[in-house]
This record gives sequence, structure tokens and C-alpha cells, in this order.
Amino acid sequence: MEEVPNPFRVGLSFSLSNTRHRVVFLRLAQLVQDEPGMSLHTGQNGLLLHRREIPEFGEPEAFVTPIYCQDDADALAQLRCKIIAHVDLAQTGQFCRVLHDNEKIGQLAAEHFLERGFHKLAFVGPKAMSSTHERAIGFENHLREVGHAPEALEYVHDEEITDFCRRFQGGEVPPAVFCADDQITWQVLAVMRKLGLRLPEDAALMGVGPDELAQAVSPISISSVLMDNQGQASAIFQLLRKACKGALGEREEVRVAPTGIFEGESTGYFSPSDPLVAKALERIRSDDAPRDAAQLARSLNVSRRVLERHFQEAIGRSPAQELRRARIELAQRLLRTTDLSIDLISERCGYEHARHFTEMFRKMTGETPAKYRREMKL
Repeated sequence: MEEVPNPFRVGLSFSLSNTRHRVVFLRLAQLVQDEPGMSLHTGQNGLLLHRREIPEFGEPEAFVTPIYCQDDADALAQLRCKIIAHVDLAQTGQFCRVLHDNEKIGQLAAEHFLERGFHKLAFVGPKAMSSTHERAIGFENHLREVGHAPEALEYVHDEEITDFCRRFQGGEVPPAVFCADDQITWQVLAVMRKLGLRLPEDAALMGVGPDELAQAVSPISISSVLMDNQGQASAIFQLLRKACKGALGEREEVRVAPTGIFEGESTGYFSPSDPLVAKALERIRSDDAPRDAAQLARSLNVSRRVLERHFQEAIGRSPAQELRRARIELAQRLLRTTDLSIDLISERCGYEHARHFTEMFRKMTGETPAKYRREMKL
């Protein structure tokens, strides 16, 4: 690319140890470098520009940075360049911001739990933090909109996690726990492992991510609200283009909606009070799972009609729906953790034809098995 004299210099400050930050940074850096008239203004490591490096390396024309506290905001206010915050925990309202739509994240988590038949819900996270507070608002507002009893919703602060987990050690109806951020998901997982609690038999768990650390320490996949990190990078870039043209306002804000739900095994099912349905769910997820609802009913010595009535009353779904869900969850795990071909995975999940498997996978997840595997291995 031909070098442009006096390009519009952009400084990027991200924590590359954070998976989501790294995705946003890599995409944004590529967009800036490919844009005629723009260039990266970097510090010592040649990639990033940290705020404390600006006195040595000079101010860029625009600076994309997190704001974690009021001290950060006060220091940034002394700069002459355009500030675009990709994290703003100080909530000062002083700068342009491109943030995730946290209320929508909470809403999607609530929808997912209710669709899965969970009715005892908990939100884990400090409501004093702006992003988690917004997620709590979205979570609770959706439950109220659909008439969910507010007394069934419980807020747990991070220092109360151990005591909270101990309460469902004794075989209560398992709660569905929405963890407001990655660190809290990891804390809850660590406590559950220490107490010998199982996912999802003793509690269903959902995070925000998916988070690599939580996935690494858990024996099963963790359901997550999927944040649109690529979308955040693109939205930041659009503000940078406006800044380059002198058209960016002082306090423009963009909220980036989540892309959907990663349906892991941690919200796959729960142990209902109906012992017949509980036993059926165990059979469905066993190594020798029945092929269809009729075979499942025979293995339990009941008629198919009786089994379907128990399922509808206990969890609001049919045995056939649960069998399909379990097959797709198994397929997701094999796609993530093995290099088996799509044909072999289809066969292991009980499908006679890979084409039928692909159609069902797309219907239930919104994407093909091949696309799912690529995204999970990025």
C-alpha cells in the first residue's frame, strides 16, 4: 500500500491476555492498517499504545482505550485527541463509547433458562459494577415481562458464592445460575468442583463469552451468551472513520448486541422432581442412548404416551425433542474436541445420513457443523 503523508494516527490500548480484547484488537488493527489515510500509533511493543506511554511517544489523533476507573477518565480528559472507550466502568459519559449491549446479554440468558424449563434462577455478580448491573437489569426485566415470580430470582455477590453453592448440595431442584462475567464463571466452577457438585445435574450454569478459562477447567462445555467482538471492532472503526473526517461528536455511543447463545452441556438438562423423567434424561445422555422415543419408553417399561405426558408436565418438552437436543450436544462436543470427520460424527450421534445430520444441526444451532467447528477453533 502506498504510504500516505501525515496519516490519521490511531492508538489502541487493549489487554491482549483477555480473549475478547485480543479478538477486537486484531480485527481493529487490521482495519486501521488497511484504511488509506490511517496508521497505527504504537508504543514500545510496536502493537499497542498504553496511556502512560503517550508522554514519550506522543499523542495520536484518536485513542481507543478501556476506562476502568475515575482516575483513568481524569487522565484521558487531559489529552487533546479523540477518545473512544471500548470498556467504561467509570460511567463518566465524557467520551465516545462502543460497548456491548449488556441489558440484551442479560435478556438472552433469561430467555435461554426459561426455554430450558428452569424456574429457580440466580444472578451471580456485583451489581455495583456498571456492566454487571446492566446485565442484571436485562435479566430481571425479561423475567418480569413474562410473569416470572420475582421471589424466585436471587442475586449473589461474589463473596457469597461458596455459601450459595452449599445450599443446593442437598438435592434441591437445581437453580439456573447466570454468571455476569468470565471471572465469576471461573469462581463458581471452582467452588462447585471443591464441593463435589456436578454440572448440570446439581446446577445449570451460564456465562458470557464463551470464556476459554472456564471451558478449560470444566469437564463439560459451558453455555454462554456470545458477545459480538468482531462487531465491536467494526463499530469502533466506523467512529474512527468519522473522526478522521472531523465528523465525530464528543459523546457518541454505540451498543453492540450479542450474537446469540452458545448452547453447552452446562444447561443441557436438569434433574426434575418427576423420577420417571429424571431417569429418562439419564438414559438419553448415557453411552447407549435409545434411538427414538419408542425405544426410550420400552427401556423404562412405560408406554410412549405415558412418557410424553410426564415429559410435558415436568419440563414442557417431548422425549423426541430431548433426544434431538442430546444428539446435537454430543455433536458439538465432538466437533470441538476431536478431528473426526462430519460423516463419523454424524454416525456416532445416531444419524444414518450426514445430510440429515447437517440439516438438523443447522436447524437447532443456526449454523452448519463445519462452520461451528471453525468458530470454536478460532
